[in-house]
Formats: sequence, structure tokens, C-alpha cells
Amino acid sequence: MTARRSLGIRTKLIAIFVFIKVLPLVVLAWVAWSGIAVLGESLQSKVSNLSKETQDVISQVSTLAVDNSIRALDLKSRENIERLSTDTARSVAAFLYDRDDDIRMVANMEPTEENYKKFLTPMVRNITTHVPWVMNQTGDAWEPSKRPVAQGPSVVARNPDNSKDFHYRPPSGNGIQVEKPLYLEMTFVDLQGNETIKITTSNILSARKKMVADPANTYCKAEQYFSQLKDLSPGEIYVSEVVGAYVKSPIIGPFTERRAIEKGIPFKPEDAAYAGKENPVGKRFQGLIRWATPVVKNGKTIGWVTLALDHTHVMEFTDHIVPTAERYTPISNAGSGNYAFMWDYKDRNISHPRDYFIVAYDPETGQPALPWLEDSLYKDYEQSGLTTMEWEEAAPIFQSQALYKKPSPTLTKEGFLGLDCRYLNFAPQCEGWNNLTRNGGSGSFVIFWSGLWKLTTAAAIPYHTGIYKDARGFGFVTIGANVFEFHKAATETGEKISSMAANFEMNLAEQNLKAQRNLKESLNETTEEITVSTLIMVVFVILIAIWMASTLTNKITNMIKGIRLFQGGDMEHRLEVESRDEVGQLTEAFNEMSDDMQNLITDLRQAETKYRGFFENATQGIFRTTIDGELLNANPAFAKLFGFSSSGEMLSTISQIGDQLYVDPHRRQELIAQLEEHGTVRDFEFEVRHTSGQTRSLITSCYWVPGPNGEKYLEGVATDITERKLAIKTLRESKDKAEQLSLMKSNFLSMVSHEFRTPLTSIIGFAKLIRKYLGGVTGGQCDYDEAVAKCLNRIGDNTGVIITEGDRLTELINNVLDLAKLEAGQFEWDFVPVSMPEVVGQSLSATRILFDNKDIELASNIDPELPVISGDHDRLVQVCINLLANAAKFTEEGRVFCEARVDGLDMIVRVIDSGIGVPVEEENEIFDKFRQLGNTLTDKPKGTGLGLPICKEIVEYHGGKIWYEPAEGGGSIFAFSIPLNCPLPKK
Repeated sequence: MTARRSLGIRTKLIAIFVFIKVLPLVVLAWVAWSGIAVLGESLQSKVSNLSKETQDVISQVSTLAVDNSIRALDLKSRENIERLSTDTARSVAAFLYDRDDDIRMVANMEPTEENYKKFLTPMVRNITTHVPWVMNQTGDAWEPSKRPVAQGPSVVARNPDNSKDFHYRPPSGNGIQVEKPLYLEMTFVDLQGNETIKITTSNILSARKKMVADPANTYCKAEQYFSQLKDLSPGEIYVSEVVGAYVKSPIIGPFTERRAIEKGIPFKPEDAAYAGKENPVGKRFQGLIRWATPVVKNGKTIGWVTLALDHTHVMEFTDHIVPTAERYTPISNAGSGNYAFMWDYKDRNISHPRDYFIVAYDPETGQPALPWLEDSLYKDYEQSGLTTMEWEEAAPIFQSQALYKKPSPTLTKEGFLGLDCRYLNFAPQCEGWNNLTRNGGSGSFVIFWSGLWKLTTAAAIPYHTGIYKDARGFGFVTIGANVFEFHKAATETGEKISSMAANFEMNLAEQNLKAQRNLKESLNETTEEITVSTLIMVVFVILIAIWMASTLTNKITNMIKGIRLFQGGDMEHRLEVESRDEVGQLTEAFNEMSDDMQNLITDLRQAETKYRGFFENATQGIFRTTIDGELLNANPAFAKLFGFSSSGEMLSTISQIGDQLYVDPHRRQELIAQLEEHGTVRDFEFEVRHTSGQTRSLITSCYWVPGPNGEKYLEGVATDITERKLAIKTLRESKDKAEQLSLMKSNFLSMVSHEFRTPLTSIIGFAKLIRKYLGGVTGGQCDYDEAVAKCLNRIGDNTGVIITEGDRLTELINNVLDLAKLEAGQFEWDFVPVSMPEVVGQSLSATRILFDNKDIELASNIDPELPVISGDHDRLVQVCINLLANAAKFTEEGRVFCEARVDGLDMIVRVIDSGIGVPVEEENEIFDKFRQLGNTLTDKPKGTGLGLPICKEIVEYHGGKIWYEPAEGGGSIFAFSIPLNCPLPKK
């Protein structure tokens, strides 16, 4: 191969001198030039930095001033809104406590219609409402039908000492005050649940007297207060939850003509829920809260008086609050993000600007209306098949609430939008409110909701009567406010400061441009002078470099000639050492290397001889091929695998091993694919053709070997496994035959057991008939001689033996039949939900007579609340009865105890007796078939020896296990476990 010609040493040395001498000159010139450039850039940078620093200072001052102002405004607003929330919550609590006073007062009245009417007549309270609103001409917003009344004249300070920050606020006159009864009804309920006195103030509730012991006769069919009145002591007060009919809405937000068209629904806002400015003509939520207390006469309760508070008066506390400068409004606007609302002690909404968010009931069924659920939670509800009340009792609450979750589109479309925080998993503020108020406190946090950053507060309502006795009390008040409105003025100031900073920066930039022009002119003049002086010095250095390189290269040329003689095969040639400088040392090193290389070649030839002997004499076949399958080399053992007398014969005969030797050439391709993927392959099995015509099975382990030019070869070893595979096949056939014999045995036992049971049933039946008729004969008044009487008695005894032994034989046959079915896989199973207390109780009842006959105490400890498991009820009863019967057989005195409990993921049943126990040497055999305690030659075995094996099969089919352990103080413990999540049986 011809070597590529490269640069000579002389040229390289000249280049090196140029590099180490000329380059520094150029660098010095560059340094001088760059110094001037750096000076200019430094000046430019300082001017730019001065401009930037000035801008940064102005920006930081602006940001600091705005941020501090915003923070101060935020903190002040937060404190004011938290105070407003707390004050509102306390006002609600005070209002509710006044109702406690009312119910206590009327409980001391004589229950008559006249007295009740006198009490209700002055019980009125003003509520605020608004003027009528109508849809505007464009159909995209609601507006008041009348313009607001102009406010009175502004008031200014009359005294100069009062003029600083004098602020006047005109009176709020936009709302309309309407007097409304405080209570919807007042009733007296007798001890049987009948309303004997009833005074109503509204058509919301029927004036007809009803039997309220039946919830169907109460408001929305949802009140169940009568059942709780019986538990009240004199002076105790019952207070209900908020009860009302749920009002739906097909639209969230403004219910306008335009939005109705967009959604493809009729424009009927009057049929949807009221929502303030978003739907001022909708249906309002109508609810009540009921108070009740016993009426006592002569120390005895004669009935109960009830007051049904109109829930509108409770909603009045939050319906008109606005956390802005407006403070109060006769009509709320939920779309602004600034409003107040209220929740009960279960985190259910009971007051909101949008009435369709208030949680309520279905008046047709009395069930809670389905609240607005997160999509996956709604799917769980649908799949459960439960009523709303049943599902709410078991559903998880506050489950990983997060903003990324979405509400159910089905519920949204159908208008079921009640806000129950427990299941509102797409609104994480619910968990925040619950956390703030769970100990009766208050607070706030900021959250991004409905496209706005909102400050939201929560304050517990400290009313603790009846069901509201916990720390949270009646519930909590929340107020939401748009945080950007708090610091609008500070933000505008920051924008003005930023504008001033931009103008200042523009002036600095103009001055910087002028300075840069002057610097560039000076730099160009200096650069020309430095370039000329540097070129003169470079020419001088190159001349010196040429002279030095010529002297050095002559010595190197002589060395190259000697090296080429060595390359040409003159292994004895050595270079002549002419000096002791670096070139002389290099010559000596070459001579030493030549000696080492000559020794290495000798060693390699010896190693090749040894490897060739190993290759030729190896007992395993060794081979090398190309990727395409060309056989390059093979040892005698490899050739013998295919029937060739020598490797030479094989190499001359076989050119392509994939096509000529492999039975299936595709296996060769699979081998190559595995090598490409893993690099090595172990124990790859394939079939080959022997020269005798036989097919032989081989396994090979191989790997890639690189070639001198980057190509790859396949090298490996091969072994004949034909005889080994034949032996394995024989073993498998023997195993299959043994399994067939076992199955034939089980089927035979099943058939024989059936054939035995039919005549045996007849024998036992006829024996029982003989004993019955014999009893009638011997029990009559006939006199028999002694011989006849003795014969009759012997017949009676013998029939008893026939019946007893027949029963034992029947038990044996039944057990054999069951075991045969189990082993043959023909046993019929009926997996159903199983109550373990019921299984154990049934087993105890079935075996109790065995213990009564022996006067043995039978005790149990079964938790009735154990979970239901999946299993075959009758077979589990069979296991329990067998264990209890065994305990009775082997216990002569003392006690037998049965218990069932849950341990981890298993249901454990244990039977503990004080009997004879199990010998240590037999503990591992008692679950074997036909294995019985006692010596079958000296003792009569107690049983068939199949009960425990059958129990073992049943328990293991359920995925459990059965075991024995000795009891403390003597006796036995037999126990079995069933997984709580027992899988359904395989078909």
C-alpha cells in the first residue's frame, strides 16, 4: 500500500519557528491594537452601564414603590375583608341565637292557635330587593328598567380644621326595603307526630295539618325531624339543616338572548335559577331552617312546638355585601368576582349570588339533588347504582382537589350545579376554606379562579346549638374579591415612572453615539502604524528558521534510510549512533525496539503452534464462518458432528452452511439477528442434516470476531444434543401417562362411589323400616316366649348396627366422591358474596348437639362487622363443620372455642380444643388422604380420613391455606385463611 506523502520535517521545523517567533510578534501587535480597542469599548461600556444603571435605579425605585404600595394595599384590603367576613359570621350567629330564644319562649306558651298567631304577627324583618331589570336591545346584557335616583349634593368640610382628607359618602338608596315574615310556619306536634296546631304565613308551605312522622308529609319530602324530637329533653333545642327545592340553570353566567342562541336552548330565564345581574328574573331559592323543642306540662312532655325560619333572612346577610368601595348592592354581580356567600357545617353552599349553586333537594323524591361533580367522580356515581343519599354516605370527600380537574359536562348541560365542597374536586379553594374554619377560626388566601386572581376569605359562624355543636358551628361565610382592584392606583403610578425612565435613557444613548465615532477614528490610525513594523520583523525571523531546520533534517534523513532497511526484512540491521544528543538517543531506542520485535515474532510463532493443537484436538466442534454463511474453518470435532471424516473434507464439500447443513435455513437467519442484537448468543438450538441422512439437534454458543479490514466473522462452538432431547421427550411422555392414570383413578372412584351409594341408600332405608316395624311389634301387648323375644331383640340390635355402619359408609362414599370430583376438576362451585359470621354461626348450630352429648363447652368470638368476602357459602360451611366435628370427636372434656377475625388481607377462622392433640410425628401427615389419628390395628379410627384433605382442597381453591398448630396447655388449633379479595374461580 502506498503511503500518503506528507510535509517534510524541514517544512515542519520552519513552521514551528514561524509559530514560536512570528506568532508572538503578531500577538504583540494584536495586543497593542486591542488595547486601544478595549479602551474604546471600555469607555463605551461605562457609558452604556451608566445608562443601564441609571435606568435600573429608576426601575427599582419604581418597582419598589409600586410593590410596597401594592403590598400595603393588599394587606389593608385583606384585613378589612377578613374583618367584614368575621363580622358577618358573628351577625349570622347572633341572629340564629335569637331564634333559640324565640323557640324557648313559645315552648312556655299554652299551645293554642290564638297564642301562636299573636307570637307570629310581630315577627317580621325587612329584606332588600332591587328594581325590575330587563334585557337590553342587543340581547347581550340585563339592565335596570328604571335609572338610579340621582344622589344628593356633595358635602364638603365647613371647618378648615376638618378639611384634610375630608371624605363624604352619600346614603345608600338604591335598594327597596320589603317587610317579610320571619317564620314560614309555627306548629304544635303531638306525641304521635300529628300537627294539631298549624299557623302559616306563606304559600310556600301547606296550611293543611299533616302527620309529620312520615317525611313524605314534610317540606320537599326531606325533613326527618320527628324521629329526633323524641330524644330531646325539656329545654333542649332541635335545629335542622337548610331544606329547600333545588333550582337548576342551563347556563352558568349571564342568561341572555345571545347566549341562549349560542347554546341552542330556548330563552326562558324565568324558568332558570335567579342569579343577580346575570339573571334578575329567575326563580329564587326557597328554603327553611326548623327549630323545635319539647312542650312540658306537669313535668311531662305533651308534644313539641316548631318554628320554620324563612331561609331568605339568613341569605340576606351575604346577598348584598360587596368587598369594594361600593360596600353594599341591592343586586349582586357574580361575574365581577366581588361578592359574599355562605356554607353550612357540611361544606354545602346555602347562600350565593347564583341560586343554582345552592345545594338543595328534589321535592319529588326527598333525595338530595345531585351536586356538581368532577367528571371522574360523576362516572363513579353512575356506576354505583346508588341513590344520591346512599352514594354521599360512602363517597370520598376532598379527594385531591386541583384546578386542572374538570366538572362533569353531563351535569353542567343538565343544570345540576349545586356546590358541595366535599365533592367539588375541580375547586381547590374548597379544601382551603375547610382548613381555615375546621377549628372555628377564620382567614384568607389568594387563588386564580375563573380567569381572576381572587382574595377569598372564610370565617366560621359561631352558632353551636343542636347539630351545630362542633367547633365550626353553623358553617362559614366566605367573601371573594378581585385583587387587582385593590392596587389599581399604585399600578398607574408605576407606569408613569417607567415612562420617565424611558425618556432619560434615550438622551444617554445619543451622547454615547457621539463618543464612539471619535474613538473609531483614533483606532484606525494606530492600526496602520503597528502593521508595518510587524511585517519587517516577521521576514527576519523566517530566514533564521530556514537555516536551523536544514541542519537538523540531515541527521533525521540518515535515520529514515536505516529504518526502511529493517522494514524490508533485514531484521539484523541496526542504526549507527553518531552522537549523544537527542537524535543519538532516538537511534539507540530504535535499535532496542528492533531487538524486542524480533523476540516477539519468535513468541508469536510458538503460540500459534499451541493454539493449532488445541483447535485440532478439542472434543467440542469449533468453527468460523462469514456473515453470509461461508465456512472458513472447522476443527475435526465439528466435522464429525455432520459425519465428515476430517475438517478438510468438510471445508471442500460445504460452501454455504445455512443452505447445505441447516434443516431450516431461516434458523441461521434468526441466529444472525440475535447476534446483531446482543453481540453473543448462548445455547442456540437448531437442526442439521447428517451425511447419513439423519436429522440431528445441535446447540451453539457464538460471538463476533473482527477481521483485519473491519469485517466481522462468526466464531463459536457446537454440541450434539440429539440423545439428550430424546431422553427429555421420554420423561415427558411418562409424566403425561402418569397424569392420565391419576385422572382415570379419580374418575373411577367417582363412578364406584355413585354405584355404592345407590344400593347402600336402599339398605339403610330398609334397615330403618325393619327397626320401625320391629319396634311396633315388640312395643305391643303381645306376649312372646323368651326365645322369640331374644331373637327379636338381636334383630333390633343388628339393624341398629346396619344403620350406624351404613351411615359411616355413606359418609365415606360422599367424602370419596367429593375428593374425586375435586381432583378431577368436576366439582361444582357457586361463588357469591359470603358473610363469615353467618357461615360460622350456621356451623356452630349444626354441630352443637355433638358437644351437648359430651357436656363440652362450646364458645365463640365472632365480630358481626367482619367484611363480606367472595366464596362458595356451602363449601365454607362444610369446612367449618368438619373442623368443629373433629374437635368434638377428639375432645372428651373441657372446652372448644371458635373465632373469626381479619388479619392483614386475610380472613382467619380458628377452632381451638382441649382434646388429645396431634402427635408431633403425625403433624405433617394429617392432611393426607385416608390418614387418621390412632393406630388402625389397635384403635378404631374416628372417621374416614378424608375430611381434612377435602377441607384443604376447598380452602386452597379459594386461594387460602389450612394448617395445624398445638394449643397451649394441650389440645389442638386448626385454622384456615381466605383472602379478603378472593379471586373468582377459573372457568
